Amino acid sequence: YLFCSWCKPCHRIQPVYEALSSHYEDAKFLTVDVDDYDGIASKYSVSMMPTFVVVKGDQVLGKYSGSNDGELHRFLKEQVGRSE
Repeated sequence: YLFCSWCKPCHRIQPVYEALSSHYEDAKFLTVDVDDYDGIASKYSVSMMPTFVVVKGDQVLGKYSGSNDGELHRFLKEQVGRSE
């Protein structure tokens, strides 16, 4: 989850992201402030906040930018799978 501390949609979606992270036991969920780590945003071509990137090894499997709860859940389900 790539965000900026000043981004209102990022603050709104963060509790949803944290709650959803507990549903996917086989995945690691990281939170990155791009103001502190702008190289990561560049590496994954992130231009909008918040952005969620699914990576396996060095390969990007998927990317979702936005703060819609349902779309984030759908994205994670498609990219990571459900383990509940």
